[in-house]
Amino acid sequence: MLQKMRRISLSIVVLVLLLAGPSCAGEDPAVSVVAGALERMGASPGKNDRFVILEDGSGEKFVQFAMEEDRFHIEVPTQILDANERPRASALFASIGIAAPNLIETDSPEGSFRMHAYQLVRADAASAAALALRIHREVFRIEPAKLRIVESGFTSESDPAVTPLLTGGHPRLRRSPGGMGTEDTDELAGRKE
Repeated sequence: MLQKMRRISLSIVVLVLLLAGPSCAGEDPAVSVVAGALERMGASPGKNDRFVILEDGSGEKFVQFAMEEDRFHIEVPTQILDANERPRASALFASIGIAAPNLIETDSPEGSFRMHAYQLVRADAASAAALALRIHREVFRIEPAKLRIVESGFTSESDPAVTPLLTGGHPRLRRSPGGMGTEDTDELAGRKE
């Protein structure tokens, strides 16, 4: 009798996990998709000349990633933060040990450039992806279903691949290699190359 009750209890737990979806089972499908884009960047030739951006539909709110020395560099420029987002960003970054944004100065033939940005480094794609999604949720107050991924190189000739993060808000994750609105999409999990 006790063994039968254990089997029933185990069956109920498995059923609840299956019905609740991947996030209840510990896997956030949005993290998997963003981490996949970061892993593709990290595995590509010339990975130090590539970037990934996780952005809202307008491109005004974003977290950008680059590679250096096989580590993911995450950056959130402060100029994209509005008055409500600044204290939320400050609190979030302080909670992970970043006291203030860094000053970034760049000189190029086109002129000099100065900006402030929160910057940090992560060694693995999954933790970098999870942090970017946390920034979108807690700072920008944007849920993953409203986000998209832009994957590209730094050159102007490049044609970025734009991926709606969650197509139609459904956890079946798709990629649009030709950009938003194209019909030739493949599911990211088990994508055919």
